[in-house]
Amino acid sequence: RLEWVYGFRAQDVRGGVDYTHTGEVMFFAGATNVILDTRARQQRFHCEHTDEVTCLAKHPSRTLVATGQQGAVPSILIWDYEANPDGGNLPTVRSITGVHRRAVSQMAFDESGKYLVSVGTDTYHTVAVLDWENQTVRCSATSCSEKTLCVGFTHDGTGVVQCGVNFMRFWNISGRNMTYQSAVLGTIGQWQPFLCMGHVGNRCVVGTQDGHLYIMAGRQLDRTVPAHTGPVNWISSTNEGICTGGHDGLVKIWTTTLEVRLVIDMAHHDSLAPTVRSVTWDNETNRILVGTLGAEIFELNASDGANVHGSGPVNQGHSHAAAELHALSAHPTQPLYATAGDDATLRVWDAGAHTVHAMTALEMPCRCIAYSPTGDRIAIGYGSPIKVSSKQFDGKWVILNAETFDIMHEAKDSQKYLTECKWTPNGSLLAFGSWDCKVYLYDCENGYQLSAVATQHNSYIRSFDFSANSQYMMSNCGAFELCLFEADTAMFLPAASRLKDCRWSTCTSAMSWATQGLWPAQNDGTDITTVDANLVNNPGGNIIVAAGDNFGRIRLARYPCDSALAQCKLYRGHGGASQISKVRWVCGDSYLITMSAKERTIFQWAHDADDLAAMDDKEAVPFDLDPDVRAAAMGEEATTALAEVKDPLGADLALGDASADVNTKPWLSAIVEPSDAPRAEPAAPDVSLKLERVFGVQVSSAREAIAYNVLGEVIWPSACTCVVYSKQTHSQRFFLNHTAEVTCVAVSPDGRLVASGEKGARPVVRIWDAQTCVELAVLGPFHRQGIACVAWSEDNKSVAMVGRDIEHSVSVWSSATGGWDDARRVAYAPGNHEAVYFITFLDDRYWGPAAQPQSSAGSGSTPAHPGFLFATGGVDHVKFWSMEGRTLTASRALWGSVGRVQPMLCGCASGPRLVTGSVSGHLYVWRGRRCEKIIRAHESNVTTLYATETGVVSGGGDGFVKLYSSSLEHLRSYGLHEAQVPPLRSGVKAVCAGLDKDGVNITKIVVATESAEVYELAKDSGNWTLLGEGHYSKPEDGAGGELWGLAPHPTNPDIFATSGDDATVRIWSISQGRLLRKAQLDCATRCVNWNPTGTRLLVGLGGSCRGVRQKKDGAFMMLHAETLEVLYEGRDARHWLREVKYSPDGQSFACASQDQKVYLYDNRQNILRAKCDKHNSYVTSLDFSDDGAYVQSDAGDFEHLYHSATDGQYFKLPSQLKNVRWFSWSCIYGWPVQGIWPTINVERNTNDPLPPDPTSCHRSSNQDLVAVGYQDGQGRVFRYPCVTKAAQSIPLTGHTADMPAVRFMCDDTHLVTIGKADRAICVWKITR
Repeated sequence: RLEWVYGFRAQDVRGGVDYTHTGEVMFFAGATNVILDTRARQQRFHCEHTDEVTCLAKHPSRTLVATGQQGAVPSILIWDYEANPDGGNLPTVRSITGVHRRAVSQMAFDESGKYLVSVGTDTYHTVAVLDWENQTVRCSATSCSEKTLCVGFTHDGTGVVQCGVNFMRFWNISGRNMTYQSAVLGTIGQWQPFLCMGHVGNRCVVGTQDGHLYIMAGRQLDRTVPAHTGPVNWISSTNEGICTGGHDGLVKIWTTTLEVRLVIDMAHHDSLAPTVRSVTWDNETNRILVGTLGAEIFELNASDGANVHGSGPVNQGHSHAAAELHALSAHPTQPLYATAGDDATLRVWDAGAHTVHAMTALEMPCRCIAYSPTGDRIAIGYGSPIKVSSKQFDGKWVILNAETFDIMHEAKDSQKYLTECKWTPNGSLLAFGSWDCKVYLYDCENGYQLSAVATQHNSYIRSFDFSANSQYMMSNCGAFELCLFEADTAMFLPAASRLKDCRWSTCTSAMSWATQGLWPAQNDGTDITTVDANLVNNPGGNIIVAAGDNFGRIRLARYPCDSALAQCKLYRGHGGASQISKVRWVCGDSYLITMSAKERTIFQWAHDADDLAAMDDKEAVPFDLDPDVRAAAMGEEATTALAEVKDPLGADLALGDASADVNTKPWLSAIVEPSDAPRAEPAAPDVSLKLERVFGVQVSSAREAIAYNVLGEVIWPSACTCVVYSKQTHSQRFFLNHTAEVTCVAVSPDGRLVASGEKGARPVVRIWDAQTCVELAVLGPFHRQGIACVAWSEDNKSVAMVGRDIEHSVSVWSSATGGWDDARRVAYAPGNHEAVYFITFLDDRYWGPAAQPQSSAGSGSTPAHPGFLFATGGVDHVKFWSMEGRTLTASRALWGSVGRVQPMLCGCASGPRLVTGSVSGHLYVWRGRRCEKIIRAHESNVTTLYATETGVVSGGGDGFVKLYSSSLEHLRSYGLHEAQVPPLRSGVKAVCAGLDKDGVNITKIVVATESAEVYELAKDSGNWTLLGEGHYSKPEDGAGGELWGLAPHPTNPDIFATSGDDATVRIWSISQGRLLRKAQLDCATRCVNWNPTGTRLLVGLGGSCRGVRQKKDGAFMMLHAETLEVLYEGRDARHWLREVKYSPDGQSFACASQDQKVYLYDNRQNILRAKCDKHNSYVTSLDFSDDGAYVQSDAGDFEHLYHSATDGQYFKLPSQLKNVRWFSWSCIYGWPVQGIWPTINVERNTNDPLPPDPTSCHRSSNQDLVAVGYQDGQGRVFRYPCVTKAAQSIPLTGHTADMPAVRFMCDDTHLVTIGKADRAICVWKITR
């Protein structure tokens, strides 16, 4: 955790240091805002900026601060510095993004605090007045191309003063408009850079480049007052006068009549760079806060200028008058570390006291430093890329006494500046790496004589390490080379395998076997610039490697980190555009010190080793589970978690197996225009389609996929659709904005908002209103492969989610207002390589900072534990997550002697406890991180949990729903077998509890089953009410079971039938919106059709999503339409049937098989009449002619053939049947449907995916419309015939992938579509 920040941004910012209303000091460094309590010597942090902070403004009356940042589209964050007194990150109250570009350079509140004025660094320096609390722009205007140096409101708050390079403008605000007038300087003033502004009474005072104060009367210059020698950098205004700070290092206090009352010379306070960059006069406490160019913060007495703290600054860093900061070395035995930089100072810091232990000036800039193994000497390498004086001798190095800083030895061999230095573990050799691509080795025992020079590298030396026996050296250079040498002779060792078993004393080389996993698997621009492992004083301990990169990020990983799949903890604090120059462990591994080169700031992190988790890993015992039971409970996510994953950024959407060249498709040769061809109309049909009902629930691939909204309506996912079902009206509403399969749904605690995640290469989570189904925000894309689970915080302002990528990354998104129009990603981190099944927020009252044990918070200046925000769990793990700013940190659960390690399938937070459900059927109860107890809950795995303030509901694979009190006492069990209409498979997949009007007691429970039924359970009576049902995927099919068969009733426009891999045939009613009846068969069925009178159903059997043979592949059944009893069963084909259809007169029927044949039967005797065997691939669809004499059929090789329906004779010439009228049209090949195929650009990029091909179609009964389903799950309705590629259509969305069937009802008032993989049935209302 971040413990201390040394220094602040001073080089290009004025006014970067200020007092809070509570008398604490606030400043910023990198991307971190800091609140410093000078009495307690503690710092608190706001770490939610994504790039370097550039300005701040304090609210005049509330404990709020506004800070702006740099970036392509910079943000302004308003945060509360008193919101978390118990520790943790200071929270953001409002976030404003999109107003400026490049950076926000200046900001100021008006006196009321209602409005905030800001200036950007875009080309014309846009000025904006923001109603920050409502996150709106009151007015804005472009100003000029010259740089703006300060901005503020006029004393009465009706206008804005903007000052900059050679301009001073007074803006008048009128409504949403801004107009300006330039200042009138007359003859007493001159145009120059105006650096700062303040107020004396109702007059504006401006500080100038030449050291004067300009006193303005309105926009007219009234008089000038000489103030400083050189620029006036800052003005602080009070009711007693003003305080100014200048480039001359003087701080002056002025009366209201602008007479000097006190002059303070910062050089007398031993400031190394006394130029004043910020000054704040608190006249109530009689103190002055001064920030200098040397990154020092002084607190002075306003009466006599004395240092309030005796001597020295309250906080300091390296001077910002110099270029960069690179040199860092930890003392080998004490909690000290030394730094040196381009400011030519050497500083030794006390990590425990957060102060400078000792300091001395150096003769020139320095970029490398190293303590000797005994800590009594310091080696310093001089030089820098920029010549600061003629006496800068690049390549010179010296040895200093670590206590007195006396020079013990000095030498110079390199002509370029030195970049790295290090001693061998035994202290016999000292090595310096240089910009000249060489490593110089010196014999310390012989007067530091040059011993050898390593010349193998082709670029500047970045780092090197010595072996534990001091015999070998490993080095990296700027050309990304890894070289190995003998230490005493510098002889190059070309065979790295010689040292594969060598132990190294340090690990600072970023390019080595032990650190290769720190580099990303893909080249995303990341450069690991520095690393360090806690190998020193840590024999056999928990070795951790820390790394910094060129994007300002800090990573922690286990050592060695030899795989790109290694889990890393990610920390942020430095700016995103600032590379980390050094990271080093101090005092063993108690502290981690990180430095940013260009920021010139030092961050000190307190390292809390998780010794309890390490001990628990050794003691934890796995639960003895049957491997098959374990695998079945975990599902496909676990089996694919560590499988090879394709690059999600690549073209991984292969939507079709058709040839790219349409001309190679043989069906085109079968197109013959009829003699009396109807006129084709390319315009879109003059009808409208509206989704009326969706049958089916996504339970096989979605977890916790059911919930209540605030109205008591039930929400569940189905395909790309989220269904909102009202039990009172038996109606559905839909959220249709998803473009891929919905994998998780979570409703906010107040029931008003929904977060739904989807599957896909670049998935998103969509936030929408639970009542109106209106989308409010889109979170992402950020994750890969899909969203595994999502959860809401108690205040509805945060959403946490887990991705399905190989790391199961965790991210937190936030809305400061709760309206989600200001949604932004706050933090993210890798989750776990094993599958993650649940995520749940924890109650801050029991898990927040205040609830953590005092021992965890530490004492003194050690930062308090931030508490746990949420928990995740999955395959053999549970993790508790803390968030500080933009950093997420996971702490592993402690199984102890109570728990047994096994997969956790679900979890919920119940007050001070976390409850997780296991594969063995036990509930694991966690307090803090420890497993407190386990409870036997179900006979099979616990699949779902839901918690309220008064109880916990669990559901299991044994078909029982159980209710527990808040203290986890069992209250009652409910069995699904007791339902009036029991489910086909009783395993429970999801539960959600509904509360009474007071929102306290549970009154009802909605349950989703393994076989896709939705029930509502009355808590008191135990009655089960069936709300909905659909096709499902059988356990042996995993989540891959499919739905293929669809047939509308030939005479009743209200009824249709479906069949699928779940071996069921189902009859549905559109008007009643429910299933009328179903038949459970003994084999999968993928096609179904009614006879012309609607009294029988013909069902084709066979087929498997796993590609395995079924015992009845190729068989067909005839069912009674009312009772669904089997009337006849026959079989001639030996492969599964893809299509069955009756002739118009009902005298015959045809079966199309996977074996490339069409079987023609006599319906009166049910005997095989003929075979059509000219196809060269599996037959996909067929149609009879009006007179039943002919059959047309499609095949998988794009053939469209014609046969006689009597004897199966093949017609070679399609022109023979060009005028035949077809009773139905479900073939996707043919003259009247040629326009449904997409146009393929022959000049397209070969890496681009092909447009999706049609998979099914159907002509309406009155032959004016044709509906088409495509491979990507989209549907379209064209006019019939559709013979031109320019034909317009009406789109239909709702399915995820192939649509195996689309059918119009017999009266053309409804269209029914089904999804193969999503098993959803969509009913569309057609309005003409």
